[in-house]
Amino acid sequence: AAVARALRSGGRAAREEGERRGAVAALPSRVPCACEDAAHCSLPAAAAAKGRREVFGFRTAAPGSSGYKRYDWSRLTTLAWVQPGDEQAACYAHAHGARAVSRAGGINITLLREGDAAALRAVAEAIADDAYARHLDGVNFDWEGPLSYEPSDDAARAAYVRLIAYTAARTRALMSASGNAHAAQTSVDVAWSPSGIDSRFYDNAGLVEAADVVFVMAYDMQSQNMQGRCLAAANSPYELVRAGLQQWVRAVGEPNREKLVLGLPWYGYRYECAALAPAGAADTPPLCVLPSVPFRNVSCSDAAGNEVGYAKILAVKRRAGVAARTDAFSRSPAFETQGTGAGERGELSAPTVTQWWYDDPSSLAEKYALADFMRLGGVGCWNLDSLDPAGHPDDAAAVWSATDGAPRLGDAVGATHNLARTRHQVAT
Repeated sequence: AAVARALRSGGRAAREEGERRGAVAALPSRVPCACEDAAHCSLPAAAAAKGRREVFGFRTAAPGSSGYKRYDWSRLTTLAWVQPGDEQAACYAHAHGARAVSRAGGINITLLREGDAAALRAVAEAIADDAYARHLDGVNFDWEGPLSYEPSDDAARAAYVRLIAYTAARTRALMSASGNAHAAQTSVDVAWSPSGIDSRFYDNAGLVEAADVVFVMAYDMQSQNMQGRCLAAANSPYELVRAGLQQWVRAVGEPNREKLVLGLPWYGYRYECAALAPAGAADTPPLCVLPSVPFRNVSCSDAAGNEVGYAKILAVKRRAGVAARTDAFSRSPAFETQGTGAGERGELSAPTVTQWWYDDPSSLAEKYALADFMRLGGVGCWNLDSLDPAGHPDDAAAVWSATDGAPRLGDAVGATHNLARTRHQVAT
């Protein structure tokens, strides 16, 4: 607890230093507003009401593509990773009362280990000014490089916190000077647990202090598979999600838990099994044995498989005419398909079995309910373009509805969920 308090104090100090140095002498130039209605070049003040339940989603489609029009704007509150050339997506977000934010670039381990305060401030200014110039509301940080727990990386840990704090201060100053202080938002993506996942030993308490929103990436949780043997498994197991959130809540303290946003996967994994063994129960997915594919000093990882979007997984399932089975521990569905592999020279080899692990509306809703039960700031997803609202609108609508959560953990969860949903409806 003493260590956590000290780290939070360091984060506050970085934030306060950022505020002191974030004053804007002259506003940077902006590109011309691309919105048909100039009012949509900024976020309406009413959309930034305090207590609004966050629904934070990432856009990965090509800039200029129009799929954003089919997102559920009655729920989405922040559209992340708006790229240059995607101005109309930002206009559409603002028109529907949602923020539009960019992705922070220019971050690397050399900057964090060797950059002084002036270098960090220059990068922060460039990041914030780019978002401002494109009429966006802020920035999302998604640096996921490894940092050791050794003292040799203490400076890099502190530098990442300062970089975010400087960017947040600059963003607030720019938005305030242009009359849009209510819209400013700086977010950071963090691992599903604050305990050094994938060798990311960051100053997590400091990051929470420096940022406005902390997106907890509760997925890719087999990146370092610690099982006795390499087996395919759920991307986002319920019990690990719950345990990770509990660790985050303890680490950040009050009232910072309201900065936490639970991010869940709208995609799954395809694993080609080296062997298949029964799990012991007819309604449980069989054991899919995988080859060893190391990741950051662990011999087994989800790199043995491939990421596949939810809509594409459902398309495979429909074509194969198979039923999914739900794993009791992870509360996640999986199914198997038969195929034919290819040899080293392209010749057909023996039939193969592929196992598909994913999340469906039911498993997502169960986990999204945890965010309300733990009084977090909201929920989110990676990524919005994993659905097929044009071809299968009912499937897409069911996933969006899952973000509301589900009262499956007792009356307390249901009451908390209803309260949060009511707050969101009132705010919008």
